[in-house]
Amino acid sequence: MKRYILAAIAVLVMMNGCEYHPYYDGQILRVYQAKYGLIEADGAHLNVPVADKKEYELEIYGGKGKNHRITVSDPELLTYTYHKASVEAFLGEGIEPARLTINPKRTGDTSIRISDEDTGESISINLHIVKALNMMEIHESQNSLAKGTVLAFEFPSASDVVKICRRNQDSGEMELIQEGKCTFHDCDSTVVMELTYIADADGQPDIQGTEVTKRFLAEFEEGYVSGDAFYMMRIMNLEYMTILTRASKDYYEAYEYNERFRFIDITSNPDQDLESPDTRIFYTRSARLEPWIE
Repeated sequence: MKRYILAAIAVLVMMNGCEYHPYYDGQILRVYQAKYGLIEADGAHLNVPVADKKEYELEIYGGKGKNHRITVSDPELLTYTYHKASVEAFLGEGIEPARLTINPKRTGDTSIRISDEDTGESISINLHIVKALNMMEIHESQNSLAKGTVLAFEFPSASDVVKICRRNQDSGEMELIQEGKCTFHDCDSTVVMELTYIADADGQPDIQGTEVTKRFLAEFEEGYVSGDAFYMMRIMNLEYMTILTRASKDYYEAYEYNERFRFIDITSNPDQDLESPDTRIFYTRSARLEPWIE
C-alpha cells in the first residue's frame, strides 16, 4: 500500500510540473546495505566478498537524489556501476532508489565516499574486500562431527582444500581449527564426501591427533536422494566443485538453495542401521557464501 501511495504522490506532483522524489526530498543522506542496514554517518565498516553469487549493492536515500559524486580511495581494488533513481508515473510500478553495484577486483582495504552534489551532504564508508568461502555449518550431530563445526570450501575455484572451523559465539566470526582435504564422489545417484583431517580419539578435529579419512553419504534430511550426484551438489550450492567420477562443471548458479541434509558415516560400514544409536550422522543445510577474514 505504501508503494501505491508514494507512486500516486509522484504522479500528482509531476502532473503539476514539479520534480519530486518521496525517497529523497526532505530526508538526510543515508545508505542502505542488505546485511548491514541503514548507514547514516561516516565511518561504517563493511566486508565485501571478492566473489559472490549475488551483486553487492549500496542503495542511496535522502538528499535530492539526482546528482551523486562517487569517490573511491583506491580504485585499483574495485569498480562500480551507478544506477540513477527513478519514479515511474504509473501506479503499481516500483520506485527505484539510486544505487551502486560494487565490483571488487582483489582483496584489500579501501573507502568510498558518496556525495549529493545538490545538498552538499556526503557519507564515507570503509570497505574491506575479503575472500568468500562456501560454508556448511553442522546444526545437529549423532556420534559424528560436533554441532557448530563448519566445513568451508573455496569459492569460486574448485579446490580439494577444506577449512574446518567453528563460529565464535560472541563475534560471529569463524575460527580456523585446521585445514583438511575434501573430495566428492558419485555413488549410486548421490554424493559421497571423503574428508581427510587430523582427529582425536573421538573423531573430532584436533591438530594434536592423528590423520583420519572418513566417508559420508549425503542424503536429504528426510532420508532420500533426488536426481543424480550433480543435482545433489547443486542443491548443496556446491555445483562448481569437482565430482571425481564425473566431468566438473565450470559455472555456478546465482540462486542459493537452503535445504537440509544428513551425512551418514559409512567409513567402516556402508550399510548403516540408521535406527541404531551407534550410527554416526551429522546434519547441515546447503552451503552459504560468507566473508572470510584472514
